[in-house]
Amino acid sequence: EISEDDWFDALCTAVIANESKFLFVGADFELLPLARRSEELYQRTDCRVIVSRQELVENCKDKYLTARMLGELGFPTPKSFLPEDGADAAETALGYPMIVKPRFGSRSRGVVVVESRDILESVSRETEQPVMQTYLPDDDAEYTCGVVFIDQAVDTVGVLRRRLRDGNTSIAFSEEHAEIEEFCANLVARLRPFGPLNLQLRVAGGVPYVFEINPRFSGTTVFRAHLGVNEP
Repeated sequence: EISEDDWFDALCTAVIANESKFLFVGADFELLPLARRSEELYQRTDCRVIVSRQELVENCKDKYLTARMLGELGFPTPKSFLPEDGADAAETALGYPMIVKPRFGSRSRGVVVVESRDILESVSRETEQPVMQTYLPDDDAEYTCGVVFIDQAVDTVGVLRRRLRDGNTSIAFSEEHAEIEEFCANLVARLRPFGPLNLQLRVAGGVPYVFEINPRFSGTTVFRAHLGVNEP
């Protein structure tokens, strides 16, 4: 097993060898280590990591903390409960169906639509660090939204309606979504990341509910590049 220090030393060596001046985060596992050590990498290599501050990355990586953060800022987000809150509380607030998913995860892995108390208890036991959330029903109202925040301002916003396959966007639709674009810009202006932020949301009753935030360029970056928004 490779230690974080060994990985970081190898990364610094590669950055120096390639005379890189900017480093984009391409994998989820790199986000927190690079957020913690971005200044160290800069001192060793003169290369700037395009990554947000550690606190924001930690809140985005944890789906329960994501919901709490958004709620505290006054933005719509699914109601969220942990096992220690009790199944009764979750059941009363969320009803059925509800969503159960890992607090830490990506690509929709481990996301289950739960229809009853028996299934809730079974899935909660089988899911590592589960969080229970409001079920947002309309599969055709799911969006992946890329926002770049640079020089203390929102620079670009790209909203795509999407369909998933194996947890990844397989089809994306470029449509006019001025209200969602404004919503995303307002939210990101409050979060103040460094560089890219990917918001995943569903619209229910005309309201956009953000259920996941990735503080990096997303897999749909290439879609937006084809549409003329080259985020990197």
